[in-house]
Amino acid sequence: MAKTTNCCFCKKELTKGFFNGNADTLEVAPLVDLTCCADCANELKKAAKAEKDRFGIKLANYKRATNSKPAKEEIAEMFLKYLDEMECNEGNLEYLMPLGFDRFYWMGANGTFMAKEYQQGFINSDASAKYMVKTLQTSMKAVTKEVRYFNKNHVTKLEFRRVGIGDPLSLTSIAYSYEIRLNDEKCMTYKPCITRTAVIGKGFLGFFCAKSASRQMQAILERFRDHIGSDLPVVEVKKFK
Repeated sequence: MAKTTNCCFCKKELTKGFFNGNADTLEVAPLVDLTCCADCANELKKAAKAEKDRFGIKLANYKRATNSKPAKEEIAEMFLKYLDEMECNEGNLEYLMPLGFDRFYWMGANGTFMAKEYQQGFINSDASAKYMVKTLQTSMKAVTKEVRYFNKNHVTKLEFRRVGIGDPLSLTSIAYSYEIRLNDEKCMTYKPCITRTAVIGKGFLGFFCAKSASRQMQAILERFRDHIGSDLPVVEVKKFK
């Protein structure tokens, strides 16, 4: 028996049924399928395939930060907003060869940059130096898979926080993982929000290693700020609010 429903995007009335239904589905994030009409499916399927992973990371961070479970219609609105911002961004920034990599971002000409988005949470954290190195390698290789240039107008925060207690490498060094916040993840946006890097803190018998790592992160974010030409303050926090 057919069941009446609506397209999550255009609200067109649809029917679901094994033999006589006309409803389609669109995967906008891993394991997130939205009911839609054939027209919306055809219009959005290319973008959904290309943006599924990045949008999925942003959606997961949004849910975690807001402690919410948005309805499918809300997710559809978020996805359309994300695509609108992406189209505007791509129309206003020229794609140029990157100039070099600095800890978490690729530098572009004229103060532009590229930074990979990362999902937050204990399961996704870099608990060991091995995973920290893997994250750095992934961030470096991201430029070969996708090109997303941003500039200072796409950055509203320069916050960083240490994740976990670190991984001791020797009597005088500890590897620490840090999350970097460039925009509020509680607001769905195409702009970069959460990225990640790692540094090695130095100190005798583990003492002062955390302070050493914090100073390095401060310097990394200040270099980033200088590159993009921003005047935002660099702030270390315990928790993103």
